[in-house]
Amino acid sequence: MLTKGENYFCITIWKVWCSRNDWMHNGKQYDVNEEVWWSRNYVDEIRRVGCSREMGVATDGRSGEEVGDSWRPLDHGMLKINCNFRVDKRRKRIGFGIIVRDDGGRVLMCWAQGCEVNYNMDSAKAMAVYKGIIVGRDMGLVNHVVETDSATVIKQIVKGGNSEASYSGILDAIQILVSDARNVIFQHVSTKANRVALKLVNEALSITDVAVWKEDVPMCNRALVEGEQRS
Repeated sequence: MLTKGENYFCITIWKVWCSRNDWMHNGKQYDVNEEVWWSRNYVDEIRRVGCSREMGVATDGRSGEEVGDSWRPLDHGMLKINCNFRVDKRRKRIGFGIIVRDDGGRVLMCWAQGCEVNYNMDSAKAMAVYKGIIVGRDMGLVNHVVETDSATVIKQIVKGGNSEASYSGILDAIQILVSDARNVIFQHVSTKANRVALKLVNEALSITDVAVWKEDVPMCNRALVEGEQRS
C-alpha cells in the first residue's frame, strides 16, 4: 500500500503526463502549480472516503471471466452492485444505470444519470464501474460485488489498470478508490445478468441529471426485478 506522499507523487506525475499530452496534441497550456494543487486535493479527497475494504476478484477465482447467464443473489451478508451504460451518439448523450441489491435480491437503491459527455465507448464502460463504486461508497457498503458485462474493463481493474488504455485515468481513479478496500469483488457477467442496469440506463437518457430510487425501482423495471427475485 502506498503512503500518502507516494500517492501525491504518483497522481502528480500522472496529471502532468496527461497535461503534457493535451499540450502536445491540442496546444493547451497548463500552470504547473495548479496541476500540483489539483493532485494534492485529489489524493486528500480519495483518502477522506475512509475505505476499509480490500479489492478482490471473482468469487469463483476467475479474474474477469463471465459468471452466470442470469442475475443471481450472493452468499449471506454480501451485496451486489450492477452497472451499465449507453451512449446515444445522435443526441450526444450518455446514460448510466446502477442497481444495488442484497443477498435476497431486495433492491436497496436504483441510480440513474443522464448527461452530455463526450466519452468513447471504452471510457464509458470504465466510467460506469467507477460510478458504481462511488454509489456503494456513498451508501457506506461493505462486503459487496461490483458487476458489469464488460470483460475487458473487469480484467484491467483486477490486474491493476492499463497505462496504455485510452481511459487509463479512469482505471487509475478506480484503483485509488479501492486501494484501501476490503471485500470488494469485481466480476464480469453476461448481458442478460446485467439487463436491469441497462433498463435503468434507458431511463437515464430521458433525464438531465441524477435520479435515485431508495428501496424501490422505476415502474419500467419492476416486473424484471421481481422475476429475478423469484428465479
